[in-house]
Amino acid sequence: MEPWELDAREQIRDLMAAYTWAGDRGRAADLAACFASDGVLDMGEHGGRREGRAAIQQAIEDTVARVAASGEVPTRVQHHVSSTWIAEMTTTTARVRSYFAVHTGDGLDHWGRYLDDVVFDGDRWRFASRRVTVDGWAPGSRVVREPS
Repeated sequence: MEPWELDAREQIRDLMAAYTWAGDRGRAADLAACFASDGVLDMGEHGGRREGRAAIQQAIEDTVARVAASGEVPTRVQHHVSSTWIAEMTTTTARVRSYFAVHTGDGLDHWGRYLDDVVFDGDRWRFASRRVTVDGWAPGSRVVREPS
């Protein structure tokens, strides 16, 4: 493995951590900054598809507001990301696959997979696209919106 690839892999892991920490704290602007300016966040049937940082930020703000309005705000939200596989890597692009589990103060809330395409924009690595697949959720999940 070349030194540039080791550096890039660590920066991609840092990107994933920045997204997770921002999301867990409801920091929508910080989370949106993890995306390329034309980046896509696709949450599928549980949240739809958003394109561009402004739309992604709004989607996260809407989720935070929806959870707050429910009157049952979790005491904490913690995403645990694992089995991260960085593949198909060049000096400016990579495909990343990983699993996630989200815990609140009540325990496991929901879980699933991420499929990411990341790009190096000359400054830092960002998500070109992130597809979130929710594989399951606990009864009464405070975060997952049931498909309509």
